[in-house]
Amino acid sequence: MDDKKLRKMFSDKSFLKSNDFAAVASKVMTFVRENRSLVIAAVAVLAVIGVSIPGVNWYRLNQAKAFSEKLYEADQSLKKQESYQELLTEYESLPASQVARIKLVDYLLDHDDKDEAFKVIDEGLKNNETGIFSTLLILKKVDLLKEKGDFKGAATFAKENENKVIETFQGNYVLMLANMYVLADDKAQAKQLYQSLVSEAETTNSEVKKYSSTVVQKAKDRLLLIDLGVL
Repeated sequence: MDDKKLRKMFSDKSFLKSNDFAAVASKVMTFVRENRSLVIAAVAVLAVIGVSIPGVNWYRLNQAKAFSEKLYEADQSLKKQESYQELLTEYESLPASQVARIKLVDYLLDHDDKDEAFKVIDEGLKNNETGIFSTLLILKKVDLLKEKGDFKGAATFAKENENKVIETFQGNYVLMLANMYVLADDKAQAKQLYQSLVSEAETTNSEVKKYSSTVVQKAKDRLLLIDLGVL
């Protein structure tokens, strides 16, 4: 018997007076007796959840405050790399911990440790989350690949991680991706992306434009250059 039927039956006064009610009540009591430890555990969990919910915001606030204080200490530390890594481990469940990751990447790049910087970035993108921090990490890796002259690798990476970029940056991101294909000498793919930016702008209602006029105009200019054989 499903929940809807049970609710209907228990709201029916004639049912409440019938033997069926007694039968159902008997079954419930039998289940409780036979599964006493399970029922007690379930009640305990519900009680904890009920008490915990009002304290969730307080806990998060204190976590954020503690993280901010330790992040400041890490910025002043002589062992920045170790300090940032400790923060990432200790506050792994806190979204703001990605600030420490970005600072760690910058520190590694300042000390010309690009291989380790790549590793730190990749670790930060494993959770498939979409947000400002994932966007920044993606852009950092794209820049690193460009510096290495690996334009094809940069384009492939950017395309694979497109879903992790914040919506407000999507237009610029597609434009950047198209530019990357140009550098990788894949004009056909680049042209397709430029055209997608222009087509979306021309077919979508002006009140719900997905891409800015600046992005669309740049896409048009790049398309013209491709058609003229300049790119």
